[in-house]
Amino acid sequence: LEKEGESLGFIMDHFQFMIQLKLVPSLCPYCIEPQRPHPDDLKRLGLKPETLRKPNFYISQGCEYCSEKGFTDYTLVYELLFLTPPVLRILQENPLGNETAQHLLKTGSLVSINQVAREKLYRGRISLQTYVQVLQKKI
Repeated sequence: LEKEGESLGFIMDHFQFMIQLKLVPSLCPYCIEPQRPHPDDLKRLGLKPETLRKPNFYISQGCEYCSEKGFTDYTLVYELLFLTPPVLRILQENPLGNETAQHLLKTGSLVSINQVAREKLYRGRISLQTYVQVLQKKI
């Protein structure tokens, strides 16, 4: 690509690396129902109700389509690193430790697995219980 006139910076802006990925059960779209958990139930799961922007989540009881399992397939939750020249410089200067990761999160160069799981929770792709398992690293 460099021979065709593309700069190294342009090429680097298009690199994305999945650092961590997990397959988690995806809710069945045919038997999905909204669920409004009580704040005490959220606390029992280890979540702070005030940090969740959406009061309703989804649950699936099971149907003929999903063979009464409540899920039909799996969805991917992942940690994604956008590799740009500044990020590459940061990684060359410092190993990827907690402080470096926090800096990359603030700049938007690193998308954490928790962020991806939360978005899938809000879109009704995964259940609240699956989200908690991802947060607690049980999946």
